[in-house]
Amino acid sequence: MKLLKAVEKVKPDLDAIQPEKTLTGAVKGVTVEQVKELKAAVIRGAAAEQKVRELKVENQQLQQKIPSTKEKLKEAQERQRLENENRQLKVQVEYLEEDLSRARGFSARLQEGIGAVLDFLDRHLPEQFRPLVEKARELLPVPEVQQPEREQERSHTWGGMEL
Repeated sequence: MKLLKAVEKVKPDLDAIQPEKTLTGAVKGVTVEQVKELKAAVIRGAAAEQKVRELKVENQQLQQKIPSTKEKLKEAQERQRLENENRQLKVQVEYLEEDLSRARGFSARLQEGIGAVLDFLDRHLPEQFRPLVEKARELLPVPEVQQPEREQERSHTWGGMEL
């Protein structure tokens, strides 16, 4: 590591190096300092190549993560859209439940009024019209809410035994 740092400080002037081979095979025109600089340049080049390889591997890993990140982002957006839609539907359900409750209340009051009118007519009409009142009662729907109450009124149970 120290060698790499030392090598990075040295920058050879490659144009200044003009080696010549002598008849004996020795190199003429190259100083020891220039050889050291060349050696340092080679080491820096090797370190740079290693760093490039490492960066390519890292880049490939990051490239592979990009689609999954895009998919996660898309899933998060879809989840957010569904949550928003769910909230809107809950608001609509609350509104519809309130509306249904009001309609049931109105229907119950209306049935009570009709029942009261039929009771009045039953008491005050002449005997010959009473079958018409009974026929009208048959045509009216029996309120669902009152049915279970009537069954409870008819029989009381005590541990599965009727009283």
